[in-house]
Amino acid sequence: MPIQAPVSVRLSLLPDPAEDRSATALTVMASTGLMDAIGDPARAPLRLPGAQLDLAAGLSAYTAMAALLLKPGGGAAHVSLGDVGHWLNWKNIVMAQLTGTAPSRSGRAAEWQTLRCKDGWIALVYRENDWPAVKRLLNDPEMEDPALNDRRERRRRGAWIAARAEAALAGMTRAEVTDFARRNRIPIGPVLSPEELRRDRQFLARGFLKDTPHGPMPRLPLLWNGAATAPGGGMA
Repeated sequence: MPIQAPVSVRLSLLPDPAEDRSATALTVMASTGLMDAIGDPARAPLRLPGAQLDLAAGLSAYTAMAALLLKPGGGAAHVSLGDVGHWLNWKNIVMAQLTGTAPSRSGRAAEWQTLRCKDGWIALVYRENDWPAVKRLLNDPEMEDPALNDRRERRRRGAWIAARAEAALAGMTRAEVTDFARRNRIPIGPVLSPEELRRDRQFLARGFLKDTPHGPMPRLPLLWNGAATAPGGGMA
């Protein structure tokens, strides 16, 4: 369908009223609370891995462009990393509004943890109804305490559970843990190195990484007229 009206999407670091204030993606993450979402409260704040805020802003700009292309008369949109950062952190903002206190980094007491295993690290992530399977994976008699069937008690004893879980995982490889998780449909996953990601069967099947002059890069998670978009523009 030919474009009959002009469409424009503007990207910036900050919303318009604050445009005269200097900023970077790092300071935007700090000001929107994203650097207080993960990590240990006793240590320095951590930025989100990769370029999550930048990518989320890019996808927001793409969504705005696609909507305007379908809108009779076209139009203009403004996407700022500051607004996108607040949107990404919406849960903490809602909790602060409801309780008067914004959730902060829980460190070792967090419900979900990245823990050492025999040959690396495992992200111990599970849903409420996964707890029985998690107990079978860890095979620790201490975890059979009936009180731990209550999520509130598990969250209260998060640091204790993390220590017990890491001790149990010390004798298991990432492949063994991942195989158990797949068979029991638990969203536990291994922490992979960049080179391991390049060889990952799922990434290869989906064509997620593409070679560029700057090395392998992830392609955008969208299709244009049924074709994947390559890093840096063009079709994959």
